[in-house]
Amino acid sequence: MNYNPYAAPQAPPPQQPPGQGGMPQPWEVGEVYGQAWEIFKKQWVVVVLSWFLVAILIGVPIQIVRVVFLPIPFGRVMGVDEMIALYRGMLPLYGVAFIFQAFFDVGLIRIQCAAARGETPNFATLFSGGARFLPLLVVKILLAMLIGVFSGCLVVPGILVFVALWPVDYFIVDANQDIATAFKSAWAVTRGQWMPMFLFFLLGFLLYVGGFAACCIGWIATYPLYRVAKAIVFLRITGRGAAMPAVPAQFAPYPQQPPPGGYPPPGGYGPPGGGGGYPPPGGGGGYPPPGGGAPPGGGWGPPQ
Repeated sequence: MNYNPYAAPQAPPPQQPPGQGGMPQPWEVGEVYGQAWEIFKKQWVVVVLSWFLVAILIGVPIQIVRVVFLPIPFGRVMGVDEMIALYRGMLPLYGVAFIFQAFFDVGLIRIQCAAARGETPNFATLFSGGARFLPLLVVKILLAMLIGVFSGCLVVPGILVFVALWPVDYFIVDANQDIATAFKSAWAVTRGQWMPMFLFFLLGFLLYVGGFAACCIGWIATYPLYRVAKAIVFLRITGRGAAMPAVPAQFAPYPQQPPPGGYPPPGGYGPPGGGGGYPPPGGGGGYPPPGGGAPPGGGWGPPQ
């Protein structure tokens, strides 16, 4: 094992286990989406199918109910009043969809965070939302109300509220925090990063629109890709990513445990090459015994 005997003692680098939190890590918009794409290519089956199944389970029943109870004649151009009446009639359906979306979002966040950590996500995790469903539902309602109130004044404040508080869902699910703590944590970790986060969400919106432009089916891939990138950003700004890899022994700055027999003395001391210890002073004659005569038996001894 290599070591530097003159180096000052150092503490070993902290090993953060997954999900325990640590120091925030730097991130850039393009780099995050690039990493999300690499993860997406490996884990696309679970990442895409989990989201697609949610879209079917929620969207198809709502559309069936709409067609049965709120039919729109084919080819008819609806007026403004008719459109308003239609959306009013669909509000209960949107409310039901909102509740089911909150339940499945627990599993989706866990799947996407697992993929972002480099783990292999499990499709069954999609249905694991029971324990965190109600806190997440309350958080979604509160966040929607805040965005709605600030957007009612001006659009920009509503956008800023979303940019500042978007990680609250992840703190509820991934960090298992209570509602008040989750909002405080979300505000703390996004402070000072609003502009890059705005650019991140703007690019995600363009991906979503581009997916719809691709024959209305590309969003099946682009939206899960955006969600994986979103999970990566959350793990970066909170330090809740995967554990740091262990440093190989040959690159360790110092041995973690003393070698057998203890540490050798610092360089420059020790017996000269060939063994035998230090030579006696005086060119090999040593200390002359007092009054002449031979030295005492047993070799060279201290002066008498």
